[in-house]
Amino acid sequence: MRSAPRDALISDSVDKAHLGRAFGFHRTGDNIGAVIGPGIALIGLAMLDGDVRAVAKWALIPAVISGLLTLLIKENFVKPQKIKSVKTPHPELPRTLKRAIALLVLIQLTNIPDVLLLLRLHDIGFSTQGVVLSYMLFSGVTVLAAFPGGYIADKLSPRIVYSVGLLAFAIAYAILGSTQNHTLALIALALYGLFPALTDGVGKAWIAGLSEDNHRGRAQGVYQASMNFAVLGAGIWGGAMWSKGDIQWPLIVAAIGALIGALILAVGHLRRAQS
Repeated sequence: MRSAPRDALISDSVDKAHLGRAFGFHRTGDNIGAVIGPGIALIGLAMLDGDVRAVAKWALIPAVISGLLTLLIKENFVKPQKIKSVKTPHPELPRTLKRAIALLVLIQLTNIPDVLLLLRLHDIGFSTQGVVLSYMLFSGVTVLAAFPGGYIADKLSPRIVYSVGLLAFAIAYAILGSTQNHTLALIALALYGLFPALTDGVGKAWIAGLSEDNHRGRAQGVYQASMNFAVLGAGIWGGAMWSKGDIQWPLIVAAIGALIGALILAVGHLRRAQS
């Protein structure tokens, strides 16, 4: 209800040549909270002797306050004029747009939930505070790389930037799936921070660039709904493998899938460049 209309609004607000930068800037702002929030959680853990449940209960307070603050917002209501409605059929989404969405959704089926990465860190001996700090590291890299990634996508191609993000994903997952070393795990998690930075906003910019004004909101809605269903599917197969005790294999399988996706996008970019 919120994401697709918001992203359509972003698309309408900038020229197509700047879509990558616009979505990269949004991703940067969105992830700043993912750095600040865990920092506050660490302070709470220190003050409450590591009681995670107590920290979660205290976190309800700002959540409720932020919701109540919206009641103070004054809206200017304008009485709409009565106009005769004219029903017009929705134009079909372009074939190139459908192909791009289908390809990205197939690749997204390898993207198992981030919580399994955090569980992996705990599995190899990270403390609760260490896992939270690692998440801050991952989010910090995303904040720093999202806007430059969008800028490069505008200058070069969303496909090539997206493929680099998938390559970072594959390397990070392969390392996390095979190492017990804490230093290597932190390096892998920092590398993994490049994945959302180079794919989330870039993917939305790619879809927006293939869309026209009369179906931009619908295109974002179809894209994001499809991607979320793919993440759900990845969570099901990844969680099933994890529950059977195969802790490393979900990460290895996801790494292989992401690498294949990166190669497909890179080859597609080269073919387009040569044609």
